Amino acid sequence: MSEETPASGWFAHAPLGVEDGLDDEGPPVGVIRLGGDYGGAALWDERGGIGEEPDYLGRHLGLSPELVADTAEWGQDWDGGRGPAHDERGRVLLARLRDECPGREFVLRL
Repeated sequence: MSEETPASGWFAHAPLGVEDGLDDEGPPVGVIRLGGDYGGAALWDERGGIGEEPDYLGRHLGLSPELVADTAEWGQDWDGGRGPAHDERGRVLLARLRDECPGREFVLRL
């Protein structure tokens, strides 16, 4: 194999990002919904749950690590902590999401 020919075939390594978890599906699509699901994510786009990975949410939405952590905690509380206080926390998180990411549309599902 020459220097100009990239490796290919069964022996080739996957491109950086595929096997090491750095590859993603790109930015969230459409309106982003803040709403828990039993055992699921707190943030959702048109494709489904976005997840809670701070690097992904910071890179694609510009969210601070603090807001990512607070959103994840709120979503985890969905399984048993729902009530007026949980709903109010959701409204506060919605306002924070809109402040930190003004170019996106966020909605809240309680």
